[in-house]
Amino acid sequence: MTSIDVTEIIKSSSSSLTQPARKKPRFDEASSSSGGSSAQPRPEDILAALEAEESNFVALDEVQLKKRSAEVHGVGN
Repeated sequence: MTSIDVTEIIKSSSSSLTQPARKKPRFDEASSSSGGSSAQPRPEDILAALEAEESNFVALDEVQLKKRSAEVHGVGN
């Protein structure tokens, strides 16, 4: 059985206390250090994204909505 001197334990624990563990970078720091643009989106980009999303919407009137609802619920088949 191997024995360990108490001074070795104290040395190893004190060396870990003097060098704290490396922390993860914050999101803001990571995006700026990676060469990306600022963390805040530009209003033009937000507007363009909303317009692109809006172009995917399909307008349904009340009759079409009732017809789709009936199809989903299996009414009239």
